[in-house]
Amino acid sequence: MRVLHLISDTDRRGGQVFASDLHDAFGRVGIDSEVVALRAGSVGGLDVDVVGGDRRAPATYARVRRLMASRDITIAHGSTTVLACAVAGMGPTGWRGAGAGHPFVTRQLSETAFWVNTRSRRLRVSAYLRRSRLVVALAPGAATELERIVGVAPEKIRVVPNGVPATRFVPPTPDQRQAARESFDLAPDAVVVAVVGALVPEKGVDRLIDAAADVPEVTLLIAGDGPARADLQRRAAERAVSARFAGSVPDPERIYQAGDAFAMASRTENMPGVIIEASFSGLPTVANSVGAIGELVVDGETGWLLGPDDRDGLTGAFRSLLDEGERGRRGGLARTFALERFEIDVVARAWENVLEEAIRRP
Repeated sequence: MRVLHLISDTDRRGGQVFASDLHDAFGRVGIDSEVVALRAGSVGGLDVDVVGGDRRAPATYARVRRLMASRDITIAHGSTTVLACAVAGMGPTGWRGAGAGHPFVTRQLSETAFWVNTRSRRLRVSAYLRRSRLVVALAPGAATELERIVGVAPEKIRVVPNGVPATRFVPPTPDQRQAARESFDLAPDAVVVAVVGALVPEKGVDRLIDAAADVPEVTLLIAGDGPARADLQRRAAERAVSARFAGSVPDPERIYQAGDAFAMASRTENMPGVIIEASFSGLPTVANSVGAIGELVVDGETGWLLGPDDRDGLTGAFRSLLDEGERGRRGGLARTFALERFEIDVVARAWENVLEEAIRRP
């Protein structure tokens, strides 16, 4: 089987990193796989070929079409790649020949309600997804939303969770922990809450800063960059929050090695791989229950799972992190839980089955 992975850009973000990790997992079992990006990213970090500068230019579609033609199946990783695959993979009779062109499977990344938030967008996405042989949701709830909001036929939806290479993220030794903390200028005895993600409003880093302001014993270690960075730094300074802004970090395992826990307070999310990475690293997670985060965090066991807008709960969870024994107990359970469900080779086997079915599908 020959597989093409099409990602939106070369930025080191969740969907793009997963495509690269799945490509590597396919290679380990002898599947011929290639990853390309529609355009260069604003931050970068992934070393993959770029199709073109303008993702909607005719030349870009032409190159995507040639690449799709050279493969048995293409995976469109995320919303911006679905249009390219739907148009570039079109059969000779256009939209009417929906199954006769170059086949592709869509992997949904964002929450459907956030991604498809207007009637016109809903109609467009519905048209694109009709061209897709199958649509892969990351969790059962996400599958239901695809059916309810976009109108994807349930027989076209498959559920495959997010996955991460467990070998890359392991609990640190004492020496690794000390070295990681020194590299970020963190006190050896600080209670460090790791945060990894794009610095954009929907990721809710402002909520974490507000919670940390009420628990001064906590230090935030924030990895990532984006348009909200300056505002977040100003917010942390105004609230006298102990926060380290590390910027884009090419090796996020150092962030987890320096941390005592992981936190995410997103306003919208699907199934973030960073929670899996933190769990493999032995960290408990504090998170709001949005999207499929409830599939990743077991409240009271592997972390603290809060309501979508529970600020008081977030502050209370940060106070609970001051108990070293409780952090250690939940972190150990988090690693065991994640290893059983979200290791990339396990997820890759499920993906192989989906792609083989899509190729056979009329």
